[in-house]
Amino acid sequence: MHPKKLSEIAADFLVNPIRIRQFNLPELQLDIPPIIDDTAPFYDIYRNNEKVSKGLIGMLLGDQEIKNILKSYFKGEYIRIWNASLNYSPARPTKKTVSESQLWHWDYSDEKMVHIMLYLKDVDGESGPFTYLSKEDGEKIYRHPLWIERYTDSEVEAFLGNQLAERKNQFLCSSGTCLIVDPGVFLHQGARNTKERVVLFISFTSDSPYEFEVNFLKQREKDKFWELLEKEINS
Repeated sequence: MHPKKLSEIAADFLVNPIRIRQFNLPELQLDIPPIIDDTAPFYDIYRNNEKVSKGLIGMLLGDQEIKNILKSYFKGEYIRIWNASLNYSPARPTKKTVSESQLWHWDYSDEKMVHIMLYLKDVDGESGPFTYLSKEDGEKIYRHPLWIERYTDSEVEAFLGNQLAERKNQFLCSSGTCLIVDPGVFLHQGARNTKERVVLFISFTSDSPYEFEVNFLKQREKDKFWELLEKEINS
């Protein structure tokens, strides 16, 4: 069997917008600040690790397969970098009450959006893996047309007829694995971890998303790095 051409890979993503890429990571020295109040699903440590993060982002967006996927998926629209973060979840001795992104949800930032998630640690079932339902199963669940609603496991089970354990997919992988996905297509949750979890996130929308990531807009205004990256992606 012949390997698929880049154009065929991009076309596949249009039909089923989830894909995996594997990268060889350089040796990483991360500065992880002390977490005093461990109540959030994750903490953005991008500013503590800006140089490392920019190097990894450059590696990802210099990959021709990723660029082809983005261009094909947005069909000639200007591609905006909506946000970038380095999300850290400390090891937790027990699973706490879930909240925010740990609950089942779709993302609503734009009609189409793409998350690129690069895992900097191996991911198993205790690492808070990205967990999702197929598009077909997601369509069985009520979805508000305008804003994010979050569902507990029991609420999702009620829609699926108590088959959640059999229907959900968990993204388990080794360090250096990259997940490319439209989080508005698949009902998903993540970051339910008892082991340490470190994920680099980059999010993309059209130039006219439904909402803007306000904090990131301020960062963009101060740093031409993002403008140069967008020009490269859209060239």
